[in-house]
Amino acid sequence: MEKIKKIHHVGYLVDNIGLSRKNFESLGFKTSLSVCYDEIRQIDILFMNRGDFCIELICPREGSDIKRLQKKYKNSPYHICFEVESIDYSIEKLKEDGYLVFSKSTPAPAISSTAKVVFLFHTNLGIIELLEQ
Repeated sequence: MEKIKKIHHVGYLVDNIGLSRKNFESLGFKTSLSVCYDEIRQIDILFMNRGDFCIELICPREGSDIKRLQKKYKNSPYHICFEVESIDYSIEKLKEDGYLVFSKSTPAPAISSTAKVVFLFHTNLGIIELLEQ
């Protein structure tokens, strides 16, 4: 079993999801779904595509842990999400490569009712997200 199947999206922190959406539309991106509120992470999410490339606009609400990241990174990409067959298997393999898990596996309602994600960190790469659908 491979630890990584493919890239699902690049997560992009934004201050204003509506304005950022317009800017990405001017670059040829199209909205794939409407804005979704993720109650677990207290963020608004909007997926946009250009061809096979997908970005996830993430706008943290007050009280969200991700708000701290936004204060640091401002409007910018901050993670790459990889699709995996098994989150548990991939976590164990990535830990062997020096990745640290900094959040437990949780549902990903903006993707699907069965999807779950986990976030990891590596000192040479930063934050990655694993997605099991």
